Amino acid sequence: MKFVRGSKHITWTFRSFASKFAHFFIDPNQFPIYDSYAVKMLTYHLNGKGREGLSYEQFAAGFSALKDALDFPVTTRELDRYLWLAGQLRAWKGLSPWRRPYTGINSELRRLFESPAGEVQELTRAVLGRGENP
Repeated sequence: MKFVRGSKHITWTFRSFASKFAHFFIDPNQFPIYDSYAVKMLTYHLNGKGREGLSYEQFAAGFSALKDALDFPVTTRELDRYLWLAGQLRAWKGLSPWRRPYTGINSELRRLFESPAGEVQELTRAVLGRGENP
């Protein structure tokens, strides 16, 4: 979308908002949600490096590639949730592709991740996988 302010043209690309709108109001199976955590986790899973700044088309193509590469069936919504949750968890812990712990994650998730409950700790270990549970 483009907004005009005075004589200056400023381009805003509301990818996250547009993808959420399309996901929730058009077709959740056709439109994965684009946000910074999902983008970084997607590129981390595809090439081992968390990258930012993908176009929505690049993100959607990568999302489909990751979904197709999995050894088990998963819906777009399930993979979308995983990328967001795993991204928030890895950012909070400072695990790759993040370089240091980031406390600016979703506040409700931060409280959940800090919970000493055994079930929560077991689930976070499952999301992180082997060897990445500092």
